[in-house]
Amino acid sequence: MENRNLGLGKFLISLPVVLGAVALPAGILVLFYLIFTDFYQRGFLTGLLQGLICLVIMFIHFIVGLVFAEKYWTARNEGLDGKIVIRQFLIYLAIGVLVQISLNIIFENPFKDPPAPSFF
Repeated sequence: MENRNLGLGKFLISLPVVLGAVALPAGILVLFYLIFTDFYQRGFLTGLLQGLICLVIMFIHFIVGLVFAEKYWTARNEGLDGKIVIRQFLIYLAIGVLVQISLNIIFENPFKDPPAPSFF
């Protein structure tokens, strides 16, 4: 019975981490689409690179989030308080949000008009 509770506890800790790893970058991408709608309607394939950046950051958040979940679970099982791990994870998420926003602005600057497509 103890192994079943161990697995359930790890699952209940890992599930919000995995869902957050997908929801946070996707939410930032949707915010860019909502704020800069004119930019994305006028250009040719605008937002494609931002979608790729979003997928890469989702993958990174997924892996790092599971590592932090395992560190939290280990700290709780050793009788330590998991607040330090939670604080480290929140700092990581804040840095991740800033990196994603910076990369989106650097690679596809929505503050200037997108270039018109020229096929010839």
